[in-house]
Amino acid sequence: MFLAHWNESKQQAQSLQNHSENVACLMQENCFSLGLSSTGKLIGLLHDVGKANPIFQTYMLENQIEKKGKINHAAAGAQLLKEKIIDAEISNKEINPSINKLLFQLCSMAILGHHRGLMDVYDSRGESPFEKLLDFDKNKQVHEDFINELNCQEEIDELINEARIEISQIIKKINMLIKERPLLKKSSKEELIQLKYAESRFTLGLIERFLFSSLIDSDRLDAACFAEQKDLPLRENRLAIWEKLRLRLENALAEFSLKNPLQASEALKQIRNRISEACMNAGQWPYGIYCLQAITGSGKTLASLRLALHHACNYPETQHIIYVIPYLSILLQNAKSIKDVLHLDDRSDWILEHYSDYFNELMNDCDSESKQQDLEDYELHTERWDSPIIITSLVHFLNTFYSGRKKDLRRLHQLSNSVIIFDEIQSIPDSCISMFNSALNMLKHLTDVKVILCSATLPPLDQVKHPLQLSEYKNIDSGYFEDSKNIHRVSISNQAEPDSLFSAEEIADLTLTKQQERNNALTIMNTIAGAIRVYNGLKERIESIPENQRPLLILLTTNLCPDHKKSKIQELIQALNGKKPVLCVSTSLIEAGVDISFDVVLRACSGLDSLIQAAGRCNRHDHKKTGELIVFYSYEIDFMHNSAAKNTTVSQLIRRILCSRIVLEQFKKFPEQFDFNLLSDKALAMYYQNYYEQIQEQIDYPVSISEQRVTLYDLNAHCFCWTAKENLNSENWPMHQAFQTAGRYFKVIDDYSIGVLVPYKKGDELIEELNSGRIQFNPEVIRKLKRQAQNYTVNLSEAFIRRRKENFVYHEAVDLYYLKASCYNEEIGVTDFEAQSWMI
Repeated sequence: MFLAHWNESKQQAQSLQNHSENVACLMQENCFSLGLSSTGKLIGLLHDVGKANPIFQTYMLENQIEKKGKINHAAAGAQLLKEKIIDAEISNKEINPSINKLLFQLCSMAILGHHRGLMDVYDSRGESPFEKLLDFDKNKQVHEDFINELNCQEEIDELINEARIEISQIIKKINMLIKERPLLKKSSKEELIQLKYAESRFTLGLIERFLFSSLIDSDRLDAACFAEQKDLPLRENRLAIWEKLRLRLENALAEFSLKNPLQASEALKQIRNRISEACMNAGQWPYGIYCLQAITGSGKTLASLRLALHHACNYPETQHIIYVIPYLSILLQNAKSIKDVLHLDDRSDWILEHYSDYFNELMNDCDSESKQQDLEDYELHTERWDSPIIITSLVHFLNTFYSGRKKDLRRLHQLSNSVIIFDEIQSIPDSCISMFNSALNMLKHLTDVKVILCSATLPPLDQVKHPLQLSEYKNIDSGYFEDSKNIHRVSISNQAEPDSLFSAEEIADLTLTKQQERNNALTIMNTIAGAIRVYNGLKERIESIPENQRPLLILLTTNLCPDHKKSKIQELIQALNGKKPVLCVSTSLIEAGVDISFDVVLRACSGLDSLIQAAGRCNRHDHKKTGELIVFYSYEIDFMHNSAAKNTTVSQLIRRILCSRIVLEQFKKFPEQFDFNLLSDKALAMYYQNYYEQIQEQIDYPVSISEQRVTLYDLNAHCFCWTAKENLNSENWPMHQAFQTAGRYFKVIDDYSIGVLVPYKKGDELIEELNSGRIQFNPEVIRKLKRQAQNYTVNLSEAFIRRRKENFVYHEAVDLYYLKASCYNEEIGVTDFEAQSWMI
């Protein structure tokens, strides 16, 4: 008997046959939704062929720990497939060579990478790491021994024949995906052919990632079940869960309708009810990509949850409802809303919160054995995404497709049979747009997925060079434009004059005047430096006000660590709910999704979508007195221009301001073109048209690799930038992707920042621990400390840390910077902001 795993503590062995057959069954199930169940089963059966090698068996039997991870057992399965598929093709003229090569490559790359990660088919030198591994240490005797051990010769041949049929069908689906691609007015016939070819190759790459995800999850799951002496979990029918949750939601919505806890106006209440009803009806719609565009404050979170739960009850095969949210502040708020309305506690098996703040709360007290087990269970669930409801970040979602880390890719196959809801969809980074669109197109055409894109400022993702393929009846609710005309929650004061930049003093004066008129006011600036200067100006001005009449003054920026920021937002909400006088100065972090309402909002000019979101923080619930949004150009523009070359985020912001300026100037001349509403759909359409024309060169994620300017879209598609080299191998593989290189360079947020521990509450205790001398080089202790530090960390640029090195201490054993106590305070967080004035 050949061994696959050995449990030293229990002196138990798992046979290679048992492990291979288990993984094959799991793969067959995981790949069913993609239509590749036989292909998946074939991969699972042959992934560990190399363990039949006598060298590997000796290592297992003699427990040669020093050889762990050093014996390549993945190549043998790929080599066996090459014999069975590619080499056999020569003697069988009926086999389609292109189907054969694609089948072989899809299967072999997953097998070759199941321990080391997906590799490059071709690299920057035009060489093929993929082909090198196929030639690694060939040993036909190992193949024969494996087949004899499992007695699987006929099964392999049968699976290959079935897999060929599946690959033929998947190619037809990809052709349908390309055929349904929206036609763009500005693309020539030649450009369109190139774009369609790129999208077909890109989709093949996503299929490869799906198969790879299925394999590493199946392999690890079976190994874990053997180690814990558990049976393999069966895919559950979750209909009973969905029915219970749907009933809880419907009861809660009925209560909300009667009580109206937010005291919304009758008009806004009717809009919320209409949108909620539209979402319930859309729960019957087939799988596809749909839009929920609704005005701010219209209840999109619970309405989209209603859609998802009704869909899950109508389509019993549904396994997951996944909420994808861009910002931590919205994540915390929406997670609480969803748990409250569904009566789910923090440890419910029915919900998984996958984002840093939840993880940090779990880490705060993990000394007890039960807490440590909670942490281990949580880490496994975040790798697998196997819970019914998942609330996660946009970063985690995109990493699931494009990260180079196996722990991220492991969950990709779980996206099938899901409802995926994207909140504040306009927040997708420019560089990720093409890759995001192609990922959703693949899910729409090849797996059973319903996607809902939610926003008050829905971007035209179907109008870019790699367009999103929205479903035929794309709009869940068609009343957005009428609502934006009829609901007059906010009046607009456009004070944005091209030759007039408001100084910090002028902004502070205007903010205080408006607060005294209306009781509270919010000012939103584009940069941290701008926000702090306005805050300091207000602080000086309110000192002359008697203390018992003085408004609460709060500053919100990313210079606050997460726990500090969360505490300030809670303080702010309590004061507003208590009708106390409030002054708040913030960066854009307050705009999207934060359920907070001011009487007056002052906004430094940014993208028009940001101005609309800022308006959504004003008179949010349509109370009797109309709110006011004041738009102005800020003095920040001067130092932003100086920093644009250094920072892509600033460059993006300047582009947004310039595109808004076009709309603002046009509105002043011809307001009737925009229905006399600066924040109308016509104004937003003009803004997006100008903005998307400017960013066409950015949306494929350009990077510099080996002194070459390439895009990650190309590296994940066909690698034309490298495969055109003269030394390219003559073997004409259908897939040329540089998976490993693309994964290494992919970052959702390209900020080049370092997390610095700050002396705030528990952060102060952790710094004391670092200085105590008790920290030794114990990987588990260091791992725990760094995780606890995340909730008390501020991201600062490397350049800033170098320039102000006297303010930081580097702890080598933990590989962690921390900030000196004198450089952080309760009001503004990190105090030295001048040198990082470009930060947003």
